[in-house]
Amino acid sequence: MSLIETIVSTLRSKRKPQGTVHVVDHSPLNWLYITYNTVEELIRTDPQGHIVPAAMSSYKWLDDVTLEIKVREGEVFQDGEVMNSASVKRSFDEMMKWRSPHPPGTQFNNDPRTRLEVIDDETVRLIFPEPDVTALLAGGSSTSIVGAGDFTPQTNSFRMFYLFTSLVGTSIISLTLTYLLQVYTALQRRNALGLKLHLFAAETGDAAELLAGLGPQGKFDGGYNNLSEMAAEMSNVKESHHFYTVLSFFRFRNSYYSVSQSTLLALDTVTLIKSALDDIKYAWLKESAAVTQLWRASMLLLTTLSDTFFPRGAPDSQDTPDEEMRKRWCKRYFAGLRRLKQAGIETIADEKAGAETYVSLRAEWDHRITMLAPTLAYCMEEIDPAGSRPESADERTKFRTRLSSVG
Repeated sequence: MSLIETIVSTLRSKRKPQGTVHVVDHSPLNWLYITYNTVEELIRTDPQGHIVPAAMSSYKWLDDVTLEIKVREGEVFQDGEVMNSASVKRSFDEMMKWRSPHPPGTQFNNDPRTRLEVIDDETVRLIFPEPDVTALLAGGSSTSIVGAGDFTPQTNSFRMFYLFTSLVGTSIISLTLTYLLQVYTALQRRNALGLKLHLFAAETGDAAELLAGLGPQGKFDGGYNNLSEMAAEMSNVKESHHFYTVLSFFRFRNSYYSVSQSTLLALDTVTLIKSALDDIKYAWLKESAAVTQLWRASMLLLTTLSDTFFPRGAPDSQDTPDEEMRKRWCKRYFAGLRRLKQAGIETIADEKAGAETYVSLRAEWDHRITMLAPTLAYCMEEIDPAGSRPESADERTKFRTRLSSVG
C-alpha cells in the first residue's frame, strides 16, 4: 500500500493519528507532490479552474492592502490539533523566516514587510505594505502584443485564455492607435481648411475680401474652382465631426482654426454672392452646385456641432432680428459691397433689395455661430471681425494695390 493510501485509510478509520511521517527523497519535485496531497491550503482551484476556499471559509478585501480571512471551523491537523487563527499565525511567522519560502518562484513570496494580525479564533488579517501588482503583471503580459513576461500558462485552458486575451489586447491597441491616427488626420484637415479660408480672406476674417479675391476684375472662372474645393473640404470636415465627435472639443489659440470662423466665412461668402453680385452677369455662379454645396455643408456642420454642445440643439431659424441688429448687418453689407466694387466686380443694381436679401439669409445662420463660438472660449470679435467692425473694410488699402503688393 502506498504512503498516500495509508494516510487516507488512517483518516477514514477515524483512529487517533500517531507518529510522524519523515520523507527522505533527493528528487527536487517529489516533496512538492507529497506536500500538495497531504496538506490543505487556504484556497484550491476547482475542476473548472475557479479559485474556491479550502482551509478558509471566506475572505474579503477590506481595502487595497488588507485581506481578512475566516478559518473554516472543524479543521484539524493530522495529529488531531485543531486549526485556528493561532495556527495560521504560527505558520505565517515560520514562513516569513525563510529566505525563499516558495521554491517554484520568488514571485509568489510575500513582501517581508507583510504583517498578519489575529482578530479572533477564526479571523486573521493580512496587511500588505502596498497593493500587489502580480496579478496586474500577469494580466498585462497576457494582453500585450508580444506577450512577454515571467508568467506562462501551464494548462490547455489557460493557454487558450492567454491566447484569447492576447488577441483582445492586440485588437484594442490596434483599434485605439487607428482611431487616434484618424482623429488627428481629420483634425489636420479641419485646420488646413480654416487656414485656407483665412488666407483667401487675406487674413482679415472678412468674407467680402475672400470673395473679391476669387473674382478680381469680375472674373470668377478660376475662383469657381476654389469655391468647389472649399465646398468639398467643408463636406469632409462635416463628415469627420459626424464620425469623430471628439473633434468638436479640440481648441486652438488662433481663432481661424475654429469651426466657428470657417463656417462664418463660408456662409457669409455665399450670402454675399446671393445678395451682392449682379443677378444677370453672375446668375451662373449664384445658381451653381458649388455655391449650394458650400452653403449646405456649412449649415450641416453647424447642426452637427449644435447637437454636440446643446442637448436640445440650436433653433432652426432666428427670430426676426431687432432694429439694431439689422442696422449692423446692413452696415456690414454695404461695407462689403464697396470692397467688391473696388475689385472691379459688378454688383447688384438694387442695393436696397440686396441688403434685405443679405439680412434674410444671414438670419438663418448668424445665431448658430453666435451660440457656438463661446462654447470654445472665442468671442464674436475674434470670429467675425468684419461684422463687429464693418468700417474696418474701408480702413484697408485699396484693392487695386494688389497689382504691385501682396501685403
